[in-house]
Amino acid sequence: MDEDAGADMDLHFVSVYTYLNEHPGIASSNDTLLKLYAYYKQAIQGDCTIPKPGLFEYVARAKWDTWKGLEGLGRGEAMRDYVEMVIGMRCGWDPEGNHREEEAEGPGGEE
Repeated sequence: MDEDAGADMDLHFVSVYTYLNEHPGIASSNDTLLKLYAYYKQAIQGDCTIPKPGLFEYVARAKWDTWKGLEGLGRGEAMRDYVEMVIGMRCGWDPEGNHREEEAEGPGGEE
Protein backbone atom coordinates (compact mmCIF):
# COMPACT_ATOMS: atom_id res chain seq x y z
CA MET A 1 0.00 0.00 0.00
CA ASP A 2 1.49 3.35 -1.00
CA GLU A 3 1.60 6.32 1.37
CA ASP A 4 -1.39 8.14 -0.19
CA ALA A 5 -3.54 5.01 -0.11
CA GLY A 6 -2.58 4.43 3.51
CA ALA A 7 -3.51 8.00 4.44
CA ASP A 8 -6.85 7.63 2.64
CA MET A 9 -7.52 4.38 4.49
CA ASP A 10 -6.73 6.06 7.82
CA LEU A 11 -9.23 8.81 6.98
CA HIS A 12 -11.91 6.33 5.86
CA PHE A 13 -11.36 4.22 8.97
CA VAL A 14 -11.76 7.21 11.31
CA SER A 15 -14.73 8.48 9.29
CA VAL A 16 -16.60 5.17 9.33
CA TYR A 17 -15.84 4.58 13.03
CA THR A 18 -17.17 8.07 13.84
CA TYR A 19 -20.22 7.52 11.64
CA LEU A 20 -21.13 4.27 13.38
CA ASN A 21 -20.76 5.88 16.79
CA GLU A 22 -22.97 8.80 15.74
CA HIS A 23 -25.66 6.39 14.49
CA PRO A 24 -26.09 3.81 17.26
CA GLY A 25 -29.46 2.73 15.87
CA ILE A 26 -27.89 0.95 12.90
CA ALA A 27 -29.08 -2.61 13.28
CA SER A 28 -26.48 -5.34 12.95
CA SER A 29 -26.24 -8.98 13.91
CA ASN A 30 -24.08 -10.00 16.85
CA ASP A 31 -21.73 -11.70 14.39
CA THR A 32 -21.29 -8.45 12.46
CA LEU A 33 -20.70 -6.47 15.65
CA LEU A 34 -18.09 -9.00 16.81
CA LYS A 35 -16.26 -8.80 13.49
CA LEU A 36 -16.29 -4.99 13.55
CA TYR A 37 -14.97 -5.08 17.12
CA ALA A 38 -12.17 -7.47 16.14
CA TYR A 39 -11.12 -5.47 13.05
CA TYR A 40 -11.14 -2.28 15.14
CA LYS A 41 -9.00 -3.82 17.90
CA GLN A 42 -6.60 -5.33 15.36
CA ALA A 43 -6.25 -1.97 13.57
CA ILE A 44 -5.72 -0.01 16.79
CA GLN A 45 -3.82 -2.44 19.04
CA GLY A 46 -2.54 -5.20 16.78
CA ASP A 47 -2.56 -8.85 17.78
CA CYS A 48 -4.56 -9.85 20.85
CA THR A 49 -2.18 -10.25 23.79
CA ILE A 50 -4.66 -10.25 26.69
CA PRO A 51 -5.38 -13.51 28.55
CA LYS A 52 -8.33 -15.58 27.36
CA PRO A 53 -11.45 -14.78 29.44
CA GLY A 54 -13.06 -17.44 31.57
CA LEU A 55 -15.53 -19.96 30.18
CA PHE A 56 -18.55 -18.20 31.69
CA GLU A 57 -17.59 -14.72 30.49
CA TYR A 58 -19.57 -15.25 27.30
CA VAL A 59 -19.37 -11.80 25.75
CA ALA A 60 -15.73 -11.20 26.65
CA ARG A 61 -14.81 -14.64 25.37
CA ALA A 62 -16.66 -14.14 22.07
CA LYS A 63 -14.84 -10.83 21.58
CA TRP A 64 -11.50 -12.41 22.47
CA ASP A 65 -12.03 -15.39 20.14
CA THR A 66 -12.98 -13.14 17.24
CA TRP A 67 -10.05 -10.76 17.76
CA LYS A 68 -7.59 -13.62 18.33
CA GLY A 69 -8.75 -15.09 15.02
CA LEU A 70 -7.26 -12.07 13.24
CA GLU A 71 -3.78 -12.67 14.63
CA GLY A 72 -1.14 -11.69 12.09
CA LEU A 73 -3.46 -9.41 10.11
CA GLY A 74 -1.71 -6.09 9.51
CA ARG A 75 -3.03 -2.72 10.67
CA GLY A 76 -3.81 -1.53 7.15
CA GLU A 77 -5.56 -4.77 6.24
CA ALA A 78 -7.67 -4.63 9.40
CA MET A 79 -8.68 -1.03 8.64
CA ARG A 80 -9.52 -1.96 5.04
CA ASP A 81 -11.61 -4.96 6.13
CA TYR A 82 -13.43 -2.81 8.71
CA VAL A 83 -14.27 -0.16 6.09
CA GLU A 84 -15.30 -2.75 3.48
CA MET A 85 -17.51 -4.51 6.00
CA VAL A 86 -19.35 -1.28 6.79
CA ILE A 87 -19.74 -0.48 3.08
CA GLY A 88 -21.24 -3.95 2.66
CA MET A 89 -23.74 -3.24 5.45
CA ARG A 90 -25.25 -0.44 3.31
CA CYS A 91 -25.92 1.60 6.44
CA GLY A 92 -25.58 5.01 4.82
CA TRP A 93 -21.82 5.59 5.14
CA ASP A 94 -20.01 6.42 1.91
CA PRO A 95 -16.23 6.72 1.39
CA GLU A 96 -16.75 9.90 -0.63
CA GLY A 97 -18.57 11.56 2.27
CA ASN A 98 -22.00 11.35 0.63
CA HIS A 99 -23.67 9.80 3.65
CA ARG A 100 -27.30 8.83 3.30
CA GLU A 101 -29.00 9.57 6.61
CA GLU A 102 -32.17 7.69 5.66
CA GLU A 103 -30.13 4.47 5.54
CA ALA A 104 -28.54 5.19 8.92
CA GLU A 105 -31.90 4.58 10.58
CA GLY A 106 -31.44 0.86 10.01
CA PRO A 107 -33.32 -1.67 7.91
CA GLY A 108 -36.83 -0.96 6.89
CA GLY A 109 -36.78 -1.15 3.15
CA GLU A 110 -36.60 -4.06 0.81
CA GLU A 111 -33.71 -6.47 1.01
